[in-house]
Amino acid sequence: MKKFLQIIVLILCFINPLHADDIRDIQIEGISIGDNAIDYFSKSVLNVSTLEIEGTDKKMSYAPIYDKRFKKYINISNFSYKSFDMIEIYF
Repeated sequence: MKKFLQIIVLILCFINPLHADDIRDIQIEGISIGDNAIDYFSKSVLNVSTLEIEGTDKKMSYAPIYDKRFKKYINISNFSYKSFDMIEIYF
């Protein structure tokens, strides 16, 4: 048990934590927290894709917006994502 605990402590010492100085430094597909969604997506795409979150009395919504490769959906963006197929914006 003592050896197992030593191994765990040794592993935890070598883990380099990922951190950012400000939450705005973290980006997904070039979009960071605090950016305006209108800068990236058209109003029509946001209006079509907006869905209510159940149980919040219409106070919270989200908008799933798909990559332009997904032609069968009406809520597609006008650019290609690099890492993801869809981005959800909660508001």
